[in-house]
Amino acid sequence: MARTNLRLACLCGVVVLIAFLIVNPFAEMPFDDDWSYAFTVRRLLETGHIIYNGWSAPVLITQVYWGAMFCKVFGFSFTALRFSMLPFAMGSAVICFLLGRLSGLRSASAVFAALLLGLSPMFLPLATSFMTDVPGLFFMLFSIYALAKSALTRRIAWLAAAVVAAIIGGMSRQVVWIVPLISIPYLLWIGRNDRRFRAAAVAGWILVLIDVIATQSWFSSQHDVVIDPPLLTCLQSAMRNPWFGLDRGGRFILTLFLLTLPVGAGLAILVANACRHRMRLLVLSVLVGAALALDIHFHRELLLWPWSPNLLWPDGILIRNELSGRVSAAMPEWFVTAWSVLVFIALGASLATLLDSATRWRNLVTVAKRIFFPRNGDAVLIIMAIVGIAYLALLLARSTLALVFDRYALPMVPIVAIFTLLFVQRSFPDSRIRRFTFTICSIVLAFYAALSLAATRDLLALARARVQAINMLRDAGVAPTAIAAGLEYDCWTQLHRQRQVNWVYASNRTVLFRPQLGLAPALWCLYRVEYLPAADTQRSEFPPIRYTSWLPPFHRTIYIDKFLDPWWISRPPTDGRSPKPGLVDFETF
Repeated sequence: MARTNLRLACLCGVVVLIAFLIVNPFAEMPFDDDWSYAFTVRRLLETGHIIYNGWSAPVLITQVYWGAMFCKVFGFSFTALRFSMLPFAMGSAVICFLLGRLSGLRSASAVFAALLLGLSPMFLPLATSFMTDVPGLFFMLFSIYALAKSALTRRIAWLAAAVVAAIIGGMSRQVVWIVPLISIPYLLWIGRNDRRFRAAAVAGWILVLIDVIATQSWFSSQHDVVIDPPLLTCLQSAMRNPWFGLDRGGRFILTLFLLTLPVGAGLAILVANACRHRMRLLVLSVLVGAALALDIHFHRELLLWPWSPNLLWPDGILIRNELSGRVSAAMPEWFVTAWSVLVFIALGASLATLLDSATRWRNLVTVAKRIFFPRNGDAVLIIMAIVGIAYLALLLARSTLALVFDRYALPMVPIVAIFTLLFVQRSFPDSRIRRFTFTICSIVLAFYAALSLAATRDLLALARARVQAINMLRDAGVAPTAIAAGLEYDCWTQLHRQRQVNWVYASNRTVLFRPQLGLAPALWCLYRVEYLPAADTQRSEFPPIRYTSWLPPFHRTIYIDKFLDPWWISRPPTDGRSPKPGLVDFETF
């Protein structure tokens, strides 16, 4: 590896480290689903065994042992678990840069791709949590890189590294297994004349398959786990309700373009410039633009993201999911609409470019030749394309069952970024236009980085404010089960009391599922920590908690309110009653 590449790769990792520290990740509050994973770590430390709790769909084996190792040294805390994810976050940016360089990107463009990933408003919040997304992304990228190196050098060591990475990563987040299972058959074609390489590729593929079968068999036999529906079930659902799947899949594609808008904007500029000289591309662009405009006309909600909601909202990270009550908007509706229009423009430019290439017979012949007889770095791009298409197809199949969230787009971000930057680099040799485009892309990336830092910092500031409110109630003698403080706290308290959550999709349950209750039946709450008081609460004797934010409004407040009629305390619910209000109900998911 050239010394310059090594320095720039390390620089990308250091930038992620600095961003990680800027957002101040010290907060003793879970994030999204990692309350479940953190409790599994805690149970491992207590019992020496992996014990699930009715929520986990990832296998978690690797991640739980990794987190337990950090907690052994620093003591159990959510902060320790967050810092255990830092090597994977830095490593993802480093591998993304190296993959870009291996694909043929110039150094500046490869750094751009790495920073687009590492400073993404989707990546940074996940990197400062104990979620499985960032470790899974790291192992996917490393496996892709190692497979690409083995395709170029025919070295079995790189092939072995890819297989080992996929096995380790897949034993935490199963989707990592896709990389070798889909890519190694292509390596067999590339190395068909090398007997040793061919034998090693077959052995590696079989080894991954054995790991898949053994791990899934073990996981399916465990108590209180969530088993994802098989692919056949997803395909059957897609056939029964194709329009729903197309709608969900289209929204996911829009989310992906939102996350890659810094490179999409550059592509749109270059396509607009090319349309001045190429009538064919101009006509295709007009037709695609008209089709997208017609779609927006009939689906006005598409002008307001999020399209695949979970983490990223215009008001902040997880802002609509954290607490009850109405939250003050961080971004005006006109700004969100304008940003959504930019996403559609980037999508239109990409579709027009793809159609322009696909309708040229000579281009199709060239692509086919390079797939079957790759030269130079073509194999790298083909492996990335194979993984990206397989991963996207899997998500589109799952979308028919509403099992796709915005954070699932994260593995596609480096692939889309590298392909787009490489296309721009090869197709538009005019250095003046390229420099102008790169400047515009850098401005958009700087905005994304600022948004990412601010939103992640505000999320953690809210977490600290929630901890302060909970401690205030606890110091006054209020029991933990009498406090409703958002999904993460409620479920964390539930696990401490009953070891499992009351989740309808859990398999091999150790406790009978009770559909008349919510997700956390151990909670019998008198107080609720919330944004603005709701209709079923009133102000309590406790003062509000104020904290500052980097996104407007810059001064925020959360309240400790009291339930107006906590009937579930004096009149416990029977089987015919509704779930306790104010608490988590599985029907809302």
